Amino acid sequence: MKDDVRKIIMVLLLNKKLNIFTRVYCFLIFTDEEIVVANLNKESETKLLKKWQDENRDSEYALTERDFRKCLYKYGQKYYDMSTEDILMENERNFSLSHADIKRMGFKAAKKPNNFAVEEVGTLTIQTTHKRLKFTHYYRDWNRNIYTILAELYGSRLKYKGGDKALSPVFKDGREGFH
Repeated sequence: MKDDVRKIIMVLLLNKKLNIFTRVYCFLIFTDEEIVVANLNKESETKLLKKWQDENRDSEYALTERDFRKCLYKYGQKYYDMSTEDILMENERNFSLSHADIKRMGFKAAKKPNNFAVEEVGTLTIQTTHKRLKFTHYYRDWNRNIYTILAELYGSRLKYKGGDKALSPVFKDGREGFH
């Protein structure tokens, strides 16, 4: 890795509301100096959906949006190996925010659903000197990895609301990363 390439600390899959009927998937890529917002364009989303459907065509179970999000999480792993400049050039709607420009960062974890039909989403809000960005997500952060990174980056500027209680040790084995 070159010295001029910023170290990528965390990649989160989020939804951003464009208008009353439209939401888009995007990735927040946290580096040691900035956040890069990488929007997933419609063509890429369609290609990923088609690939995912082809791979799971023989499944005897109904495939849900939750299953498709797992595919998107895997797709987002590519950003750990990319430079921030390459990420910004990937889509004309991608942009970056310096940590110094962020006044407040709010993170509310998602909750475990009480039934199988509805998932309660969490929110991530970024207040900059010029605008307010609001995203939704499905991270429960039961292992507090997201909290640890955000607390290191933003300190007293972070407002964090945790989710459900931690999982039992049986389910934690081999589950590193962001959940």
